[in-house]
Amino acid sequence: MALPAWVFFLVAVWVMAFGVFRIVVAVKRKRLLETDPERPNLMKRGLYALSPRTHILFGVVYILLGGCLVAMGFGWQPGSGCLGKQAPPAGEIRSTPPKAAP
Repeated sequence: MALPAWVFFLVAVWVMAFGVFRIVVAVKRKRLLETDPERPNLMKRGLYALSPRTHILFGVVYILLGGCLVAMGFGWQPGSGCLGKQAPPAGEIRSTPPKAAP
């Protein structure tokens, strides 16, 4: 069963948005560190504890993965041909039934 193309596009937008968020966190990290000193410092826990360089690296990886999902939504099959026969193009249906053996 094949997934509808809109699923790939929906997930791709979500993945790419998270990649952009990671890059924004890396760029604005300095400003986020200069918050009110009375508030607890949340920049030392969880996702924010990573270095800006790591955030940029993972952001670029997420954007590339989202681009692959968009390409798969348009019909790109990265694994076709690796494990056997190549998959037929989308929409191709065999019009004649196979001949029976005598």
